[in-house]
Amino acid sequence: HAKAPGTKSHVRYEKYSKAKTVGQALKLGSWPADWCWDYERGFIKVLGPVREEPLDISKVTSERSLTEVDRIIHRWHRRELARNLGLRLEDLSIGKGSGESLIMRAHRLVAQREAKAILASAKKQ
Repeated sequence: HAKAPGTKSHVRYEKYSKAKTVGQALKLGSWPADWCWDYERGFIKVLGPVREEPLDISKVTSERSLTEVDRIIHRWHRRELARNLGLRLEDLSIGKGSGESLIMRAHRLVAQREAKAILASAKKQ
């Protein structure tokens, strides 16, 4: 079994383990982090193409081509990226035509933050 009994993830797993698609799993209460963890450890199988990298929304030409799963995964990936890098979620919003991917923007913002800290430190000396 993929989850330890008595945990919140175990309760979710009991519901979404019966799903046949990612969309169904999400509707049954799965979190993207749940099935990423499960997939990496072989508890669930994907019978179709699997993206190597998260979808780059900045390159999507038509919002209508996005599935609900694409939207959910993008929002989750953006939240996790902001949390892991200590960024504000709203700073990761990307305008169309910026030519900047989500990951590129996140790393640029971190580099800017670090550069400002270095300059401020140098100014004090």
